Amino acid sequence: MSAVANEHQEFERDWWSTCTTTFGEEAKQLTYAHKMGLINEPRGGHWPVYDMQGRSVLDIGGGPVSMLLKCANLGAAVVVDPCPYPGWVTARYEAAGIELAAGNGEDFRDERVFDEALL
Repeated sequence: MSAVANEHQEFERDWWSTCTTTFGEEAKQLTYAHKMGLINEPRGGHWPVYDMQGRSVLDIGGGPVSMLLKCANLGAAVVVDPCPYPGWVTARYEAAGIELAAGNGEDFRDERVFDEALL
């Protein structure tokens, strides 16, 4: 990894800090999802919820609050991110059935074919 890439990852890790103040990033996702044509279908008092209709999704650089955490009916779901996050972030992804792959998106290799990718 280059010194510049490492510097950027350190900045990103420090910016997320404890991953407890994420509202700003998650609010942006509402705009992104709408522009991507995702339909918000609240369920059981939960909002937002995007029904992925079984599609598999790869999220490169998803950070600790990937949009995949707001999706239902996902096929394979993988978040690739190089930053180390608190253990509870990993546990949250696991509880949601989302694989968290530590590493750079540029280096990610997988035999699966995904229906969609978020970057």
